[in-house]
Amino acid sequence: MNKQNGSSLLQNLSYIAVIIGGIIAVMSYLDKQEMEPEPPKIPINTTTNIEQTIHTVDSQCTKNYDNSIYKGDCINGQPQGKGKETYKNGDVYEGDFVDGKRHGQGKMTFISGNVYEGDFIDDKMQGKGKYIFNKGQWEGDIYEGDYVNDKKQGKGRYAWADGSIYEGDWLNDKRQGKGKYTFIYGHVYEGDWLNDKATGKGKLTYVDGHVYEGDFVDGKRHGQGKMIYADGRIKEGNWINDEFQP
Repeated sequence: MNKQNGSSLLQNLSYIAVIIGGIIAVMSYLDKQEMEPEPPKIPINTTTNIEQTIHTVDSQCTKNYDNSIYKGDCINGQPQGKGKETYKNGDVYEGDFVDGKRHGQGKMTFISGNVYEGDFIDDKMQGKGKYIFNKGQWEGDIYEGDYVNDKKQGKGRYAWADGSIYEGDWLNDKRQGKGKYTFIYGHVYEGDWLNDKATGKGKLTYVDGHVYEGDFVDGKRHGQGKMIYADGRIKEGNWINDEFQP
């Protein structure tokens, strides 16, 4: 083989090597593309959905029900947020709504003129609240405390317009459990209550210094008890309807 033929052969071999290298590179790239998963596709209307949601939350609506008219915040046409509901009987509620119900902080003004302000859950007075009697038999009275299912229940303070005050336990709108009652003339009873009356064990301190400790039934000294008078005298024994039995 002469020198010229040898040089041509080397040149051809170089071309073949370059072509083979290119084929290997292309095959490697294609394999890599098959192994890598496609990135997730983003919905085109994502921005539109968000804008629609914001618009719905911020919307105001008026709803006419069988027994009331609502005006305020809505979500999907249902009362949600802050609103005012006027009832056909004349009552008016202003405050928080959730899923179309009075729920959260609110104020109910009754047609009678009485006002409740405080917590609501599922359309009922429930939690902490204040009820002011502005008209009727209990005009001037104020209750502050716990509510359950529209009734005074738990711990609460009731102040009568005449100045007397009860502080203590409540059950189904009645004083029941342990409580303290301060009379308008200064006497103080502390003890058990049942069905809105002093019943059970208690202590009655009179404004003039006398003290009775013992049993009570329906607000009267009844059963075993001891009266200690301000001058030191003591009566201890059985009592019936507020009278000592010698």
